[in-house]
Amino acid sequence: MAESNLDDLTIEDLHKRIHQLEAENKRWMHLAGTNRLTDLPNNMMLFKVVLPAELRKWDGKETNLSCLVISPDGLGELNQKHGREVGDQFIVEMAKFLKGCLRGDEKLYHPDGSNFAILLLGIAGGRARRRGTEIKTEFHASTFKLEKAESSDLTCSVGVASLEQTIDKKEIPDLVDRLYHTMSNGLYKAKQRGGNLVA
Repeated sequence: MAESNLDDLTIEDLHKRIHQLEAENKRWMHLAGTNRLTDLPNNMMLFKVVLPAELRKWDGKETNLSCLVISPDGLGELNQKHGREVGDQFIVEMAKFLKGCLRGDEKLYHPDGSNFAILLLGIAGGRARRRGTEIKTEFHASTFKLEKAESSDLTCSVGVASLEQTIDKKEIPDLVDRLYHTMSNGLYKAKQRGGNLVA
């Protein structure tokens, strides 16, 4: 905006412009932080925004939290048999299924591809693993109705990462990285062992 035009603006005009810019920023933040297929918060939102903010709340105190990463087994075969469009449809249906599984303060994210994550606040260790097992069992018992197919008897793999320690805000980036790598490695191990496992 040219400097000469600033003199012509009223305070009301400036407030309107500020509100417009804030609305645009929120829209772009939503787009950047959302998975386009499921409209769920994505990888960036979980690991760059939500987890660091959650851990900052516990600076100097002990926290218990866990993150589950959940991925269907055999999605590649579904894509090959029925096409990528049906695979995408299944991912949307899986998002709906997982939303229906949430309890209390649990929050669902769609970091990427076929991987979903659930953030569990106040839950760590064995309780988090049990929660992963419950979701895995419910998934296996579910039927997913798709346009060209009906899928049942499907399995999923779950990776678990937990944090039970006093938080030092200087260590938050490392703690987030540790959570990410622990749950990713757990998912990888579950898949390597044939799937339908919590690791």
